[in-house]
Amino acid sequence: MRSSGRQRTGIAALGRLALLGVALLALSCGGTPTDELHVYSSVPLQGSGAKENKTIVDAIQMALSEHGGKAGRFRIKYISLDDSTKAKGKWDAGQETKNARRAAADPLAVAYIGTVNSGAAKVSIPILDRVQLAMVSPANTYPGLTKSSGALASEPYIYYPLGPDSQNFCRVLPSDDLQGAAGALYAQQKLGAKSVYVLDDTELYGHGIATIFAAKAKEIGLNVLAGPEGIETRTGAQFSQARNSEAQKVVAAKPDLVYFGGATENHPGELLNDLRKLGFRGVFMGPDGIDQSEFVDEASAGGVQAGQVFATLPGLPAEKLTGAGAAWYAKFKAQYGDTGQYTHYAYEAMNVVLDAIAKAGGVDAHTGKADRAAVLAAIRQAKNVQGILGAWSFDGHCDTTLTAISVNDLTNGKFQYKELAPQP
Repeated sequence: MRSSGRQRTGIAALGRLALLGVALLALSCGGTPTDELHVYSSVPLQGSGAKENKTIVDAIQMALSEHGGKAGRFRIKYISLDDSTKAKGKWDAGQETKNARRAAADPLAVAYIGTVNSGAAKVSIPILDRVQLAMVSPANTYPGLTKSSGALASEPYIYYPLGPDSQNFCRVLPSDDLQGAAGALYAQQKLGAKSVYVLDDTELYGHGIATIFAAKAKEIGLNVLAGPEGIETRTGAQFSQARNSEAQKVVAAKPDLVYFGGATENHPGELLNDLRKLGFRGVFMGPDGIDQSEFVDEASAGGVQAGQVFATLPGLPAEKLTGAGAAWYAKFKAQYGDTGQYTHYAYEAMNVVLDAIAKAGGVDAHTGKADRAAVLAAIRQAKNVQGILGAWSFDGHCDTTLTAISVNDLTNGKFQYKELAPQP
């Protein structure tokens, strides 16, 4: 018996509803859109470095926008996370743990750009390694995250629970085994220091680079009067007094140069302010962690002159990039304003991630899960990258092959590029 037109229309409608039901059922059972992937970042957006760290987010968004919001056939959703808390005013291990776990649980997440603090990376790397989620850092410089040189016993292996071949962490800037050693050479060869007093903020990054500086200083014949010694990093009257007591010890030792390993958020500016008030007239030096306006504000509080202050930086500052880097810098300045220490590295990191997704990105249509291992492998295999930093590759540790270390001089109340440091 032939169906009437009305019957045929009804059957067709039922068919379409059935197909729609199957599609919805697939999605509800774990299936997800197969043309979308997610990239996360985790940086401190509160506290002393918040303004500069916001430029990391801007640079990531800029790179994604220039790719039309896509990588290959995939639409890319970017999720910016904050690993600082108002209570601490800086990065917080508990918050970084939450961020890493959130990304790890997202079936469409394929990359995690961060962190800024090496101590935070120590927290998140193992979490992300267990699910083979690639982590590309624009700022972490502590050597032990990727290699045994300049590291503690059992590093870097303790960070990779799936074994050394599973390493999910890469970085696009030189590490502190280069920066710390270059700082010691600069102190001797360029600043004429003969004696040094070494301090740090007791965190992974700060103590690590201070240890490397002190070791190199001894190797080249500098008189290391003390250290590395940890300073008080908390705020409040009683803690400020503890910093002042440390400053008195330093001044009594009469060093030519005081080296501080650590970050601005742990108040080396207040320490320098105390040193100057107590009569220290020598050189104060530190790594990229002190190269912030908040350090200058603390050091010069109460009308105190900061005096001779130098900071080393991995690579070149953004304003000294050439070629494609110079063109990018001009464009970023016009669109977003001033750059920070790690802005150009964040832009480079996002481009590496997007290129890897375009080459190897995929989503299992049945499980709805991204192929993280393929994207991670593509990142680790990045060679002869022609980016804004120049030509570079990831080596066997997934560290950049770039080795330049810059020196900034605190002149006229602002850190300004001076020259390249000697190569270790």
